[in-house]
Amino acid sequence: MPLTPEASTSVMPDLACDLDEGGVLQRLAAHARAATGACAVRLEVLDRDGAASPPRRTAAAEWPAARAGFTETSVDLVVDGRAAVRLCLVVPGDGLDEDASARLGDVVQQAVPALRNARAHADSRRLVECTQVFMRAVRGLGEGTSLEEVLQMTTAAARSVLGASGVAVLFPHPSGLHEMRAADIAPGQVARLREHFAVARPRLDDLVAVGGARDVDLSGDRVIVAPVGEVNVERRSLLVWFAHRSAPLDEREQALVDTVAEQVELLLVRSRALREREISIVREERERIARDLHDVVIQRIFAAGLQIKALTRGQVDESLRDQLTGIVGDLDKTMEGVRSAIFDLTYSMCIKPREDVVELGAEYARILGFAPLVCTEGDFETVDPATAAHLLATARELFSNVARHAEASMCRVDLVRCDGWLTLEMTDDGRGIDLDAPRSGLENTRLRALLLGGSLTVARREPSGTVITWRVPVGARGGPEEPAEPEQA
Repeated sequence: MPLTPEASTSVMPDLACDLDEGGVLQRLAAHARAATGACAVRLEVLDRDGAASPPRRTAAAEWPAARAGFTETSVDLVVDGRAAVRLCLVVPGDGLDEDASARLGDVVQQAVPALRNARAHADSRRLVECTQVFMRAVRGLGEGTSLEEVLQMTTAAARSVLGASGVAVLFPHPSGLHEMRAADIAPGQVARLREHFAVARPRLDDLVAVGGARDVDLSGDRVIVAPVGEVNVERRSLLVWFAHRSAPLDEREQALVDTVAEQVELLLVRSRALREREISIVREERERIARDLHDVVIQRIFAAGLQIKALTRGQVDESLRDQLTGIVGDLDKTMEGVRSAIFDLTYSMCIKPREDVVELGAEYARILGFAPLVCTEGDFETVDPATAAHLLATARELFSNVARHAEASMCRVDLVRCDGWLTLEMTDDGRGIDLDAPRSGLENTRLRALLLGGSLTVARREPSGTVITWRVPVGARGGPEEPAEPEQA
Protein backbone atom coordinates (compact mmCIF):
# COMPACT_ATOMS: atom_id res chain seq x y z
CA MET A 1 0.00 0.00 0.00
CA PRO A 2 1.15 3.62 -0.52
CA LEU A 3 2.93 5.46 2.23
CA THR A 4 0.60 6.68 4.93
CA PRO A 5 0.28 10.46 5.32
CA GLU A 6 2.41 10.22 8.47
CA ALA A 7 5.12 8.19 6.72
CA SER A 8 4.93 10.37 3.63
CA THR A 9 5.36 13.57 5.60
CA SER A 10 8.33 12.08 7.46
CA VAL A 11 10.23 11.41 4.22
CA MET A 12 10.35 15.04 3.09
CA PRO A 13 11.80 16.53 6.31
CA ASP A 14 14.32 13.71 6.53
CA LEU A 15 15.51 14.32 2.96
CA ALA A 16 15.35 18.11 3.14
CA CYS A 17 17.30 18.38 6.39
CA ASP A 18 20.53 17.44 4.60
CA LEU A 19 22.05 19.99 2.19
CA ASP A 20 24.87 17.67 1.18
CA GLU A 21 24.11 15.77 -2.03
CA GLY A 22 25.80 12.63 -0.74
CA GLY A 23 23.72 12.74 2.42
CA VAL A 24 20.50 13.20 0.43
CA LEU A 25 21.34 10.19 -1.73
CA GLN A 26 22.08 8.01 1.29
CA ARG A 27 18.74 8.96 2.86
CA LEU A 28 17.00 8.37 -0.47
CA ALA A 29 18.45 4.86 -0.66
CA ALA A 30 17.32 4.08 2.88
CA HIS A 31 13.76 5.30 2.25
CA ALA A 32 13.60 3.45 -1.09
CA ARG A 33 14.61 0.20 0.61
CA ALA A 34 12.06 0.72 3.39
CA ALA A 35 9.30 1.52 0.88
CA THR A 36 9.91 -1.49 -1.37
CA GLY A 37 11.50 -4.15 0.82
CA ALA A 38 14.46 -4.31 -1.59
CA CYS A 39 17.39 -6.50 -0.60
CA ALA A 40 19.90 -4.21 -2.35
CA VAL A 41 19.86 -0.60 -3.52
CA ARG A 42 22.32 1.11 -5.84
CA LEU A 43 22.53 4.79 -6.80
CA GLU A 44 24.18 6.00 -9.99
CA VAL A 45 24.80 9.73 -10.41
CA LEU A 46 24.46 10.51 -14.12
CA ASP A 47 26.64 13.03 -15.93
CA ARG A 48 25.44 15.45 -18.60
CA ASP A 49 25.69 12.77 -21.28
CA GLY A 50 23.73 10.23 -19.22
CA ALA A 51 26.74 8.13 -18.26
CA ALA A 52 26.82 6.78 -14.71
CA SER A 53 29.51 7.55 -12.17
CA PRO A 54 30.82 4.74 -9.93
CA PRO A 55 27.73 3.41 -8.08
CA ARG A 56 26.99 4.04 -4.42
CA ARG A 57 25.62 1.08 -2.47
CA THR A 58 23.81 1.02 0.84
CA ALA A 59 25.21 -2.37 1.83
CA ALA A 60 28.77 -3.61 2.18
CA ALA A 61 28.05 -6.66 0.05
CA GLU A 62 28.66 -6.58 -3.68
CA TRP A 63 25.73 -6.11 -6.03
CA PRO A 64 24.01 -9.51 -6.04
CA ALA A 65 24.27 -11.66 -9.12
CA ALA A 66 21.05 -12.41 -10.99
CA ARG A 67 19.27 -15.40 -9.49
CA ALA A 68 15.84 -16.95 -9.53
CA GLY A 69 13.24 -15.36 -7.31
CA PHE A 70 14.67 -11.82 -7.52
CA THR A 71 14.22 -9.00 -10.03
CA GLU A 72 16.32 -5.92 -10.75
CA THR A 73 14.45 -2.71 -11.48
CA SER A 74 15.39 0.96 -11.75
CA VAL A 75 13.89 4.43 -11.82
CA ASP A 76 15.44 7.78 -12.82
CA LEU A 77 15.21 10.96 -10.76
CA VAL A 78 14.62 13.82 -13.21
CA VAL A 79 15.92 17.18 -11.98
CA ASP A 80 15.31 20.28 -14.12
CA GLY A 81 14.37 18.21 -17.14
CA ARG A 82 17.40 15.90 -17.03
CA ALA A 83 17.89 12.44 -15.57
CA ALA A 84 20.26 13.16 -12.69
CA VAL A 85 20.26 9.97 -10.59
CA ARG A 86 19.37 6.36 -11.37
CA LEU A 87 17.96 4.35 -8.47
CA CYS A 88 18.47 0.61 -8.97
CA LEU A 89 16.87 -2.01 -6.70
CA VAL A 90 16.86 -5.79 -6.34
CA VAL A 91 13.48 -6.94 -5.03
CA PRO A 92 12.00 -10.36 -4.29
CA GLY A 93 9.59 -11.86 -6.79
CA ASP A 94 8.80 -10.68 -10.29
CA GLY A 95 9.19 -6.98 -9.56
CA LEU A 96 7.41 -4.24 -7.68
CA ASP A 97 3.69 -4.59 -7.22
CA GLU A 98 1.36 -1.65 -7.61
CA ASP A 99 1.52 -0.60 -3.96
CA ALA A 100 5.34 -0.81 -3.79
CA SER A 101 5.62 1.16 -7.03
CA ALA A 102 3.36 3.85 -5.59
CA ARG A 103 5.39 4.03 -2.38
CA LEU A 104 8.63 4.26 -4.36
CA GLY A 105 7.07 6.96 -6.55
CA ASP A 106 6.25 9.00 -3.45
CA VAL A 107 9.83 8.72 -2.20
CA VAL A 108 11.29 9.69 -5.58
CA GLN A 109 8.87 12.60 -5.97
CA GLN A 110 9.91 14.03 -2.60
CA ALA A 111 13.60 13.36 -3.23
CA VAL A 112 13.73 15.53 -6.36
CA PRO A 113 13.33 18.95 -4.63
CA ALA A 114 15.70 17.83 -1.86
CA LEU A 115 18.33 16.91 -4.46
CA ARG A 116 17.73 20.19 -6.31
CA ASN A 117 18.19 22.15 -3.07
CA ALA A 118 21.40 20.27 -2.24
CA ARG A 119 22.85 21.05 -5.65
CA ALA A 120 21.80 24.70 -5.41
CA HIS A 121 23.49 24.87 -2.01
CA ALA A 122 26.66 23.35 -3.47
CA ASP A 123 26.58 25.89 -6.32
CA SER A 124 26.24 28.73 -3.81
CA ARG A 125 29.19 27.45 -1.82
CA ARG A 126 31.29 27.18 -4.98
CA LEU A 127 30.35 30.72 -5.97
CA VAL A 128 31.33 31.97 -2.52
CA GLU A 129 34.67 30.15 -2.79
CA CYS A 130 35.26 31.60 -6.25
CA THR A 131 34.39 35.10 -5.01
CA GLN A 132 36.76 34.72 -2.06
CA VAL A 133 39.57 33.73 -4.43
CA PHE A 134 38.71 36.72 -6.59
CA MET A 135 38.87 39.08 -3.61
CA ARG A 136 42.28 37.66 -2.65
CA ALA A 137 43.39 38.20 -6.24
CA VAL A 138 42.23 41.82 -6.19
CA ARG A 139 44.08 42.42 -2.92
CA GLY A 140 47.11 40.68 -4.39
CA LEU A 141 47.19 43.11 -7.31
CA GLY A 142 47.26 46.02 -4.89
CA GLU A 143 50.09 44.39 -2.92
CA GLY A 144 52.35 43.91 -5.92
CA THR A 145 51.36 40.42 -7.09
CA SER A 146 51.74 40.10 -10.86
CA LEU A 147 48.76 39.84 -13.19
CA GLU A 148 49.89 36.36 -14.28
CA GLU A 149 49.76 35.12 -10.69
CA VAL A 150 46.30 36.51 -9.95
CA LEU A 151 44.94 35.19 -13.26
CA GLN A 152 46.39 31.79 -12.39
CA MET A 153 44.64 31.93 -9.00
CA THR A 154 41.36 32.75 -10.74
CA THR A 155 41.54 30.06 -13.43
CA ALA A 156 42.52 27.42 -10.85
CA ALA A 157 39.51 28.34 -8.71
CA ALA A 158 37.27 28.41 -11.79
CA ARG A 159 38.33 24.92 -12.86
CA SER A 160 37.59 23.60 -9.39
CA VAL A 161 34.20 25.34 -9.22
CA LEU A 162 33.13 24.27 -12.71
CA GLY A 163 34.56 20.77 -12.53
CA ALA A 164 36.23 21.46 -15.88
CA SER A 165 39.22 19.75 -17.47
CA GLY A 166 40.87 23.08 -18.21
CA VAL A 167 40.38 26.84 -17.91
CA ALA A 168 42.48 29.56 -19.54
CA VAL A 169 42.29 33.16 -20.70
CA LEU A 170 42.71 33.85 -24.43
CA PHE A 171 44.33 37.09 -25.55
CA PRO A 172 43.79 37.27 -29.33
CA HIS A 173 45.94 39.30 -31.68
CA PRO A 174 44.17 41.33 -34.41
CA SER A 175 45.61 38.89 -36.96
CA GLY A 176 43.70 36.04 -35.31
CA LEU A 177 46.65 34.63 -33.37
CA HIS A 178 45.65 33.59 -29.88
CA GLU A 179 47.82 33.63 -26.81
CA MET A 180 46.71 31.25 -24.06
CA ARG A 181 47.60 32.57 -20.61
CA ALA A 182 47.10 31.39 -17.03
CA ALA A 183 46.00 27.93 -18.18
CA ASP A 184 45.00 25.58 -15.36
CA ILE A 185 44.73 22.02 -16.68
CA ALA A 186 43.64 18.87 -14.88
CA PRO A 187 46.43 16.33 -14.26
CA GLY A 188 46.87 14.00 -17.20
CA GLN A 189 45.02 16.27 -19.64
CA VAL A 190 47.81 18.66 -20.70
CA ALA A 191 48.91 16.74 -23.80
CA ARG A 192 45.31 16.19 -24.91
CA LEU A 193 44.47 19.87 -24.56
CA ARG A 194 47.56 20.97 -26.48
CA GLU A 195 46.83 18.69 -29.41
CA HIS A 196 43.10 19.40 -29.32
CA PHE A 197 43.57 23.16 -29.12
CA ALA A 198 46.04 23.17 -32.01
CA VAL A 199 43.57 21.28 -34.24
CA ALA A 200 40.59 23.40 -33.19
CA ARG A 201 42.37 26.75 -33.61
CA PRO A 202 40.56 27.88 -36.81
CA ARG A 203 37.13 27.31 -35.27
CA LEU A 204 38.10 28.99 -32.00
CA ASP A 205 39.48 31.94 -33.98
CA ASP A 206 36.08 32.30 -35.63
CA LEU A 207 34.23 32.06 -32.31
CA VAL A 208 36.30 34.81 -30.71
CA ALA A 209 36.07 37.01 -33.80
CA VAL A 210 32.26 36.80 -33.82
CA GLY A 211 32.07 37.66 -30.12
CA GLY A 212 29.53 36.63 -27.52
CA ALA A 213 29.38 33.40 -25.54
CA ARG A 214 29.76 30.17 -27.48
CA ASP A 215 29.14 26.62 -26.27
CA VAL A 216 30.27 24.10 -28.88
CA ASP A 217 31.11 20.43 -29.32
CA LEU A 218 34.65 20.03 -30.64
CA SER A 219 35.49 16.42 -31.52
CA GLY A 220 33.72 14.96 -28.50
CA ASP A 221 34.86 17.63 -26.04
CA ARG A 222 32.78 20.55 -24.80
CA VAL A 223 34.40 23.96 -25.21
CA ILE A 224 32.95 27.21 -23.92
CA VAL A 225 34.31 30.54 -25.14
CA ALA A 226 32.95 33.38 -22.99
CA PRO A 227 33.82 37.02 -23.79
CA VAL A 228 35.78 38.99 -21.22
CA GLY A 229 35.04 42.70 -21.41
CA GLU A 230 33.44 44.52 -24.31
CA VAL A 231 32.88 42.35 -27.38
CA ASN A 232 34.85 43.32 -30.51
CA VAL A 233 37.08 45.73 -28.57
CA GLU A 234 39.95 43.68 -27.12
CA ARG A 235 38.22 40.33 -27.75
CA ARG A 236 39.70 38.58 -24.76
CA SER A 237 37.90 35.39 -23.87
CA LEU A 238 37.59 32.83 -21.12
CA LEU A 239 38.16 29.30 -22.42
CA VAL A 240 36.52 26.47 -20.45
CA TRP A 241 37.14 22.92 -21.63
CA PHE A 242 35.36 19.70 -20.62
CA ALA A 243 37.03 16.55 -21.93
CA HIS A 244 34.83 13.69 -23.17
CA ARG A 245 31.57 15.60 -22.84
CA SER A 246 29.09 16.41 -25.59
CA ALA A 247 26.15 17.81 -23.58
CA PRO A 248 25.87 21.63 -23.51
CA LEU A 249 26.01 23.65 -20.30
CA ASP A 250 22.84 24.11 -18.31
CA GLU A 251 21.75 27.47 -16.90
CA ARG A 252 23.49 26.81 -13.58
CA GLU A 253 26.85 26.08 -15.20
CA GLN A 254 26.53 28.98 -17.64
CA ALA A 255 25.89 31.34 -14.73
CA LEU A 256 29.12 30.14 -13.10
CA VAL A 257 31.07 30.68 -16.34
CA ASP A 258 29.63 34.20 -16.70
CA THR A 259 30.60 35.00 -13.10
CA VAL A 260 34.19 33.89 -13.67
CA ALA A 261 34.38 35.89 -16.92
CA GLU A 262 33.18 39.01 -15.09
CA GLN A 263 35.80 38.48 -12.38
CA VAL A 264 38.56 38.11 -14.96
CA GLU A 265 37.42 41.33 -16.62
CA LEU A 266 37.54 43.22 -13.32
CA LEU A 267 41.01 41.84 -12.61
CA LEU A 268 42.25 42.99 -16.01
CA VAL A 269 40.72 46.44 -15.60
CA ARG A 270 42.25 46.87 -12.15
CA SER A 271 45.59 45.50 -13.31
CA ARG A 272 45.66 47.92 -16.23
CA ALA A 273 44.86 50.86 -13.96
CA LEU A 274 47.56 49.88 -11.46
CA ARG A 275 50.07 49.23 -14.23
CA GLU A 276 49.36 52.57 -15.90
CA ARG A 277 49.80 54.30 -12.55
CA GLU A 278 53.09 52.50 -11.93
CA ILE A 279 54.32 53.27 -15.44
CA SER A 280 53.38 56.91 -15.02
CA ILE A 281 55.29 57.14 -11.73
CA VAL A 282 58.34 55.34 -13.14
CA ARG A 283 58.27 57.38 -16.35
CA GLU A 284 58.14 60.65 -14.42
CA GLU A 285 61.04 59.55 -12.22
CA ARG A 286 63.11 58.40 -15.19
CA GLU A 287 62.40 61.61 -17.05
CA ARG A 288 63.54 63.58 -13.99
CA ILE A 289 66.74 61.55 -13.75
CA ALA A 290 67.34 61.92 -17.50
CA ARG A 291 66.85 65.70 -17.25
CA ASP A 292 69.25 65.93 -14.32
CA LEU A 293 71.83 63.86 -16.16
CA HIS A 294 71.53 66.01 -19.27
CA ASP A 295 71.11 69.44 -17.71
CA VAL A 296 73.45 69.06 -14.73
CA VAL A 297 75.85 66.13 -14.99
CA ILE A 298 76.69 66.37 -18.70
CA GLN A 299 76.98 70.16 -18.54
CA ARG A 300 79.38 69.97 -15.60
CA ILE A 301 81.49 67.32 -17.33
CA PHE A 302 81.50 69.44 -20.50
CA ALA A 303 82.52 72.53 -18.53
CA ALA A 304 85.30 70.61 -16.80
CA GLY A 305 86.55 69.43 -20.18
CA LEU A 306 86.62 73.00 -21.53
CA GLN A 307 88.60 74.18 -18.50
CA ILE A 308 91.14 71.40 -18.94
CA LYS A 309 91.46 72.15 -22.66
CA ALA A 310 92.13 75.79 -21.78
CA LEU A 311 94.97 74.69 -19.50
CA THR A 312 96.60 72.74 -22.35
CA ARG A 313 96.86 75.94 -24.39
CA GLY A 314 98.98 77.61 -21.72
CA GLN A 315 102.65 77.20 -20.82
CA VAL A 316 102.63 73.61 -19.49
CA ASP A 317 105.05 70.74 -19.59
CA GLU A 318 104.58 68.47 -22.62
CA SER A 319 104.05 65.36 -20.49
CA LEU A 320 101.43 67.19 -18.43
CA ARG A 321 99.76 68.36 -21.66
CA ASP A 322 99.47 64.73 -22.78
CA GLN A 323 97.97 63.75 -19.44
CA LEU A 324 95.43 66.57 -19.61
CA THR A 325 94.51 65.62 -23.18
CA GLY A 326 93.95 62.04 -22.02
CA ILE A 327 91.69 63.27 -19.23
CA VAL A 328 89.63 65.25 -21.75
CA GLY A 329 89.26 62.09 -23.83
CA ASP A 330 88.08 60.18 -20.76
CA LEU A 331 85.55 62.90 -20.02
CA ASP A 332 84.22 62.65 -23.59
CA LYS A 333 83.78 58.89 -23.14
CA THR A 334 82.03 59.51 -19.84
CA MET A 335 79.57 61.86 -21.54
CA GLU A 336 78.89 59.19 -24.17
CA GLY A 337 78.15 56.73 -21.38
CA VAL A 338 75.81 59.17 -19.69
CA ARG A 339 73.99 59.82 -22.97
CA SER A 340 73.64 56.05 -23.43
CA ALA A 341 72.18 55.80 -19.91
CA ILE A 342 69.70 58.56 -20.75
CA PHE A 343 68.64 56.61 -23.85
CA ASP A 344 68.22 53.40 -21.83
CA LEU A 345 66.09 55.22 -19.26
CA THR A 346 63.58 56.15 -21.95
CA TYR A 347 63.90 53.15 -24.31
CA SER A 348 63.48 50.47 -21.64
CA MET A 349 59.91 51.68 -21.01
CA CYS A 350 59.03 50.37 -24.49
CA ILE A 351 60.32 46.81 -23.98
CA LYS A 352 57.44 44.29 -24.29
CA PRO A 353 58.85 40.78 -24.85
CA ARG A 354 55.46 39.05 -24.64
CA GLU A 355 53.77 41.36 -27.13
CA ASP A 356 56.80 41.29 -29.43
CA VAL A 357 56.78 37.47 -29.65
CA VAL A 358 53.00 37.41 -30.24
CA GLU A 359 53.29 40.01 -33.00
CA LEU A 360 56.17 38.06 -34.53
CA GLY A 361 53.99 34.95 -34.59
CA ALA A 362 51.24 36.93 -36.31
CA GLU A 363 53.76 38.11 -38.89
CA TYR A 364 54.86 34.54 -39.66
CA ALA A 365 51.27 33.23 -39.69
CA ARG A 366 50.94 34.57 -43.23
CA ILE A 367 54.13 32.77 -44.27
CA LEU A 368 53.36 29.49 -42.49
CA GLY A 369 49.77 29.31 -43.70
CA PHE A 370 48.45 28.84 -40.16
CA ALA A 371 48.52 30.75 -36.88
CA PRO A 372 51.07 29.48 -34.34
CA LEU A 373 49.87 28.85 -30.81
CA VAL A 374 51.65 31.16 -28.34
CA CYS A 375 51.46 30.33 -24.62
CA THR A 376 53.17 32.51 -22.01
CA GLU A 377 53.70 32.29 -18.28
CA GLY A 378 55.45 34.68 -15.91
CA ASP A 379 56.34 38.36 -15.63
CA PHE A 380 58.15 39.77 -18.68
CA GLU A 381 57.81 43.45 -17.85
CA THR A 382 61.19 43.63 -16.08
CA VAL A 383 63.28 41.79 -18.68
CA ASP A 384 66.22 44.05 -19.53
CA PRO A 385 66.57 45.50 -23.06
CA ALA A 386 69.63 43.40 -24.00
CA THR A 387 67.99 40.09 -23.05
CA ALA A 388 64.73 41.13 -24.74
CA ALA A 389 66.61 41.94 -27.96
CA HIS A 390 68.33 38.52 -27.96
CA LEU A 391 64.98 36.85 -27.22
CA LEU A 392 63.23 38.54 -30.14
CA ALA A 393 66.08 37.76 -32.54
CA THR A 394 66.02 34.12 -31.44
CA ALA A 395 62.25 33.86 -31.86
CA ARG A 396 62.53 35.32 -35.36
CA GLU A 397 65.22 32.79 -36.31
CA LEU A 398 63.19 29.85 -34.96
CA PHE A 399 60.02 30.97 -36.77
CA SER A 400 62.08 31.35 -39.93
CA ASN A 401 63.43 27.79 -39.56
CA VAL A 402 59.91 26.38 -39.26
CA ALA A 403 58.76 28.36 -42.30
CA ARG A 404 61.74 27.37 -44.48
CA HIS A 405 62.47 23.80 -43.47
CA ALA A 406 59.80 22.12 -41.32
CA GLU A 407 56.84 21.71 -43.72
CA ALA A 408 54.72 21.80 -40.55
CA SER A 409 50.97 22.12 -40.01
CA MET A 410 51.26 23.07 -36.33
CA CYS A 411 53.66 25.26 -34.38
CA ARG A 412 53.53 25.98 -30.66
CA VAL A 413 55.59 28.60 -28.80
CA ASP A 414 56.00 28.50 -25.02
CA LEU A 415 57.51 31.63 -23.46
CA VAL A 416 58.06 31.14 -19.73
CA ARG A 417 59.82 33.12 -17.03
CA CYS A 418 60.14 31.08 -13.85
CA ASP A 419 62.68 30.43 -11.08
CA GLY A 420 65.24 32.86 -12.47
CA TRP A 421 65.12 31.51 -16.04
CA LEU A 422 63.65 32.82 -19.28
CA THR A 423 62.72 29.98 -21.64
CA LEU A 424 61.59 30.10 -25.25
CA GLU A 425 60.51 26.70 -26.60
CA MET A 426 59.26 26.17 -30.14
CA THR A 427 57.59 22.89 -31.15
CA ASP A 428 56.42 21.87 -34.63
CA ASP A 429 55.00 18.72 -36.23
CA GLY A 430 57.06 18.96 -39.41
CA ARG A 431 59.46 16.51 -41.00
CA GLY A 432 62.02 16.88 -38.24
CA ILE A 433 65.51 18.32 -38.16
CA ASP A 434 68.75 16.63 -39.17
CA LEU A 435 70.67 16.91 -35.91
CA ASP A 436 74.01 16.42 -37.70
CA ALA A 437 73.49 19.04 -40.42
CA PRO A 438 75.24 22.39 -39.85
CA ARG A 439 72.86 25.34 -39.51
CA SER A 440 74.35 28.81 -39.13
CA GLY A 441 71.05 30.32 -37.95
CA LEU A 442 70.69 27.92 -35.04
CA GLU A 443 74.35 28.38 -34.20
CA ASN A 444 73.74 32.11 -33.92
CA THR A 445 70.88 31.52 -31.48
CA ARG A 446 73.14 29.19 -29.50
CA LEU A 447 75.79 31.90 -29.30
CA ARG A 448 73.17 34.39 -28.10
CA ALA A 449 72.21 32.00 -25.31
CA LEU A 450 75.85 31.37 -24.35
CA LEU A 451 76.51 35.11 -24.31
CA LEU A 452 73.79 35.46 -21.65
CA GLY A 453 74.94 32.39 -19.71
CA GLY A 454 72.25 30.08 -21.10
CA SER A 455 71.88 27.20 -23.54
CA LEU A 456 70.14 25.97 -26.69
CA THR A 457 68.90 22.39 -27.09
CA VAL A 458 67.49 20.76 -30.23
CA ALA A 459 65.54 17.49 -30.10
CA ARG A 460 63.24 15.42 -32.26
CA ARG A 461 59.53 15.32 -31.48
CA GLU A 462 57.63 12.06 -31.70
CA PRO A 463 56.09 11.01 -33.99
CA SER A 464 57.33 13.89 -36.13
CA GLY A 465 58.69 17.38 -35.77
CA THR A 466 61.27 19.27 -33.74
CA VAL A 467 61.52 20.85 -30.29
CA ILE A 468 64.01 23.70 -29.83
CA THR A 469 64.55 25.18 -26.36
CA TRP A 470 66.39 28.47 -25.78
CA ARG A 471 67.02 29.12 -22.08
CA VAL A 472 68.84 31.99 -20.37
CA PRO A 473 69.10 33.16 -16.76
CA VAL A 474 67.38 36.38 -15.67
CA GLY A 475 67.86 38.10 -12.35
CA ALA A 476 65.32 39.79 -10.11
CA ARG A 477 65.56 42.93 -12.26
CA GLY A 478 65.23 41.04 -15.53
CA GLY A 479 68.89 40.96 -16.57
CA PRO A 480 71.37 38.08 -16.63
CA GLU A 481 72.19 36.59 -13.26
CA GLU A 482 75.54 37.57 -11.82
CA PRO A 483 77.78 34.53 -11.24
CA ALA A 484 77.88 33.57 -7.61
CA GLU A 485 81.03 34.53 -5.72
CA PRO A 486 83.05 31.51 -4.53
CA GLU A 487 82.79 30.92 -0.81
CA GLN A 488 85.87 31.68 1.23
CA ALA A 489 87.46 28.68 2.87
